[in-house]
Amino acid sequence: MVNELLGTRLAARLGLPTVSVDIVAVSEELIRLTPELAMELPRARIPCQPGLQFGSRFPGDPRQLTLHDFLPDAPLRGLYARNRVYEGVTGMESFAPWLERLEKQASERVLDETSREIPPEWYADDYDALLRLLEQLHRRRQRVPDLILEAKRCNRRPFPNWM
Repeated sequence: MVNELLGTRLAARLGLPTVSVDIVAVSEELIRLTPELAMELPRARIPCQPGLQFGSRFPGDPRQLTLHDFLPDAPLRGLYARNRVYEGVTGMESFAPWLERLEKQASERVLDETSREIPPEWYADDYDALLRLLEQLHRRRQRVPDLILEAKRCNRRPFPNWM
C-alpha cells in the first residue's frame, strides 16, 4: 500500500493521469457485512483485514468504461515494446519537460511531504525502512538522464529519430 500511495501521489504531481486516491478506514463490521471485501484465490477466499487501507476511485462510469488491469504489450526493461511510440524523440531535449518536472516534483522535500501521509502500520512502524525507500527513490530520480542514455545505446535502438 505504501508503493500504491507514493506512486499515485508522485504520478499526479508529475502531471500524469491518475485516479483520486485516499486512505480509507475499513471496519470489521464493514468486512463482515460486505462479502465482496475478500481476496479470491484459486482454493481459498481470504477476507480483507480491518484498518487503514488504500482506496481509489474507479476512473469513470463502470457502465460506459471498459477497464483492463494489465498492459497489452508490457514494458521491456523499462522500454515499451513498440518503438513507434518513441518516433518523436530527437534527443535529450525531448525529455527536458519531464526531467524538469521530475526534478521539482520528486525532490527530497516532496518525497518527505508525501511520506507523512503514509500510516505507520503500512510499513510496520519501521521508519528506517521507509527512509531507505525514500532515499532509493531520490537516487533513482537523479539517475533518469543516464538511464535514458543507456536506453538509447541498447541493441533495440528504441529512438529511431535521435539526432
